[in-house]
Amino acid sequence: MAADPFDSIRRLGVWKDTVHVGTLEGDHAGRLRFTYLESALQRPELAVSVRMPVRRKPWEDADAMVCFENLLPEGDLRTHIAQATHMASKDVSGLLGVIGGECAGALTLWPDGVEPPASPRYEPCSTQSLGQLFDGANAQYALLQQRTRQAMSGAQDKVVLLRRSGDHDTHGHTVEYLLPLDGAPGTVLCKRDRGSFPGLVNNELAAMSLMERAGVPTAAHTANTLDRTIYETVRFDREVSSDGRVRRLHAEDGCQITGYTSLAKYADPRGPSYQSIMAALRRHSADAVTDGERLLRWAIANIVIGNRDAHAKNISILHDMNGTIRLAPAYDVICTLVYPIETMLPLPFGGHRHTKAFTTGMWRVVAREFSVTEAYAREVADDVIVRVGTQVDDVLQRTVQIAGPHHVLTRMGDVVKAECAQLRATLA
Repeated sequence: MAADPFDSIRRLGVWKDTVHVGTLEGDHAGRLRFTYLESALQRPELAVSVRMPVRRKPWEDADAMVCFENLLPEGDLRTHIAQATHMASKDVSGLLGVIGGECAGALTLWPDGVEPPASPRYEPCSTQSLGQLFDGANAQYALLQQRTRQAMSGAQDKVVLLRRSGDHDTHGHTVEYLLPLDGAPGTVLCKRDRGSFPGLVNNELAAMSLMERAGVPTAAHTANTLDRTIYETVRFDREVSSDGRVRRLHAEDGCQITGYTSLAKYADPRGPSYQSIMAALRRHSADAVTDGERLLRWAIANIVIGNRDAHAKNISILHDMNGTIRLAPAYDVICTLVYPIETMLPLPFGGHRHTKAFTTGMWRVVAREFSVTEAYAREVADDVIVRVGTQVDDVLQRTVQIAGPHHVLTRMGDVVKAECAQLRATLA
């Protein structure tokens, strides 16, 4: 009998919030296999993914890779962490065994035989120590990820903190921030400008506010109370109970629900599309019609905001405590057109990857992509253009009050107005 390739492997225990649900195995070739525990077989709500319902038969590499690879950081950030841990970037189980204690959604992973700490540990963050979290070199950031066991997906440096009400300090602050240690859950996600993208904090604050003004439910966002050069957004996948315990809510991104790894987040002929995301919403959302219309509004808003990084991993579904699934609030919205980077749409809209190719006839294609009438698609576009175009100046002024002035905001105003005008021309 042929040897099982998983005979000599790495095993990780997989928890969904506080419930041990299964085992993830990884072989030396980087392949994965996930098996539910016997105790989970009669509890369908413990599924780790909508694409991997509870069953006795193991879920093999193709399905397990989509679920778990998407939990890891991406690009250079993953490379730095892999180098610091002496692992390969493609070693998903190995990396999750080191930093998979606090992930997006409710899943938390631990080496075989190790259980999550019974009591979460935190250390206080001062203004100085908060800044130092972002000041280190790549190797130092990788070490921070190991100490906190945070595995936030995406390609940008970010740190999860616990924010809670506190006493007035000497600077008048009424909130305190704690750094979660060893996989403890946090409630806010923080980022800071990178040298190649100046004004990113001001940009994201304004872009998220414009998304909200466009009528799209959006994750709460602001400048950090201790340091307004740090962007802070509330995690919609965390809920704080009356006793102060942080509960993990399950969330899955657009790659996970359509069956693709993070490498396919920018659509190509083999990657996710609005049609495949809409199909997933029809299968799993408790209100697919409303969520589909919200997705359409999100797509149009990203176009006029000038966001060319609105890829499949920036779309998520959220499972509430009762297991009800809905489209998650918008997050990670920026105006990328103020920087000299990609100008193509990451997900084709109306059959096009370039907005300059948009025509008046494309709305028939948009209607098919989002399963709405052409008249409704045009109506939503007109509404978004009016909302964003008439409120952009107010949003930019409010952003200055929150995070301070930056020349990127002036450029952003010009971009948004131009994008609104260009899209409006297709509605003639």
